[in-house]
Amino acid sequence: MPVTTQLHPLDPLSAEEMASAIAILRRERELSERTLVISIALVEPDKATLHAHAPDDAVARTAAIVLVDCVAETTCEATVSISDDRLLGFRVVEGRQAAIIGEEYEACEQLVKEHPDFAAALARRGITDQTLVCVDPIPAGTYVPPDLAGRRICRGLVWRRPSPGASPYGQPIEGIVALVDLNRREVIRIDDYGVVPAVRWFATWVSVRAVE
Repeated sequence: MPVTTQLHPLDPLSAEEMASAIAILRRERELSERTLVISIALVEPDKATLHAHAPDDAVARTAAIVLVDCVAETTCEATVSISDDRLLGFRVVEGRQAAIIGEEYEACEQLVKEHPDFAAALARRGITDQTLVCVDPIPAGTYVPPDLAGRRICRGLVWRRPSPGASPYGQPIEGIVALVDLNRREVIRIDDYGVVPAVRWFATWVSVRAVE
């Protein structure tokens, strides 16, 4: 069996191994160009293999991959033997959504900020400059209308930095919630539940502590 020599069987996958695992997966499975790799990690050897390992031994390397095919709108799990250069398993995970990754965070914020209803909701709060405005995608979970069931939906919550470079969570902008489909890269709607006076959380916390 072809094996890869490692310092230790529990060493994390190297960048080269990750690239090899993805290459094997793409060779063995037809994936759309809009497939996101959510995570890729070492499948750790069993305890017997681990206890029997000597410093100079070579060990088989296997990767577990979670991905989202944005075109097929499916979450998938794959297992790849990097050592044997082959796909060991692949399945579509029904009724589940994978974690949101950085690329989707950025896409969600851009989509929401470009939506005219979002600009209008901010304007009702006296905000016309979106430079310090941040949109944070939160998985919708089961709180999704029936007609959107099964889609990769997030709720975009809105914040504003008190100043450039400050924490984006310093000042929540209450009452605005964006509903976004991350696979289809579209804003479904912007819900505005009414204007709430802006409060800086840090300032409020300091005031409470001072009273105590």
